[in-house]
Order: sequence, then C-alpha cells, then structure tokens
Amino acid sequence: MDTGFLLPPPQVIGPDSNGIKKVITYKLNREGKTVKITTTSQVRKLATMRVVKRALERRNLTKHNLKVRIMLKNKGTSGAMDQELAEGN
Repeated sequence: MDTGFLLPPPQVIGPDSNGIKKVITYKLNREGKTVKITTTSQVRKLATMRVVKRALERRNLTKHNLKVRIMLKNKGTSGAMDQELAEGN
C-alpha cells in the first residue's frame, strides 16, 4: 500500500551565505512510524575558465582520429605521415 501521500513534502532550506543547504525529507520506517531525514550539504560555485580553441578541438577528437592525435602530440611529423593522413589510411 502506498502511504507516501501521508508524508509531508520535502523542504529545501538555503543555501545560506556560507553555501550550506539543508534538505528535509520524511519516510516511513518498518514499524510504520514517520522518520525525519535531514541532509546537509555545501554548495560551491565553480569558476569558469577560458579554453584555447585548439585545445577544445583536441578534446573533441574521436577514436578514429588517432593519427591526427599522434600528429598533434608530436608536432614534428614526417612527410610520410602527412601523406598517409591525406590519403585517409
């Protein structure tokens, strides 16, 4: 039998000036008594950072671009590898 409608709704308090957020939920235990559960967590805002366009391109390479990754990593590629990349082998 679903008795979830008898329980109070969850309450979210905060976050306050220190970034502390409290979530209060209720559930029924095995004896059928209501149990209050309080969860306290700290909320942080992560800093954003600028990403260089070339670095973003390297992150988005797929596995089939392995030769391109090797080329970017080594930077000093031979003419034979450039020719292989052009042919698509």
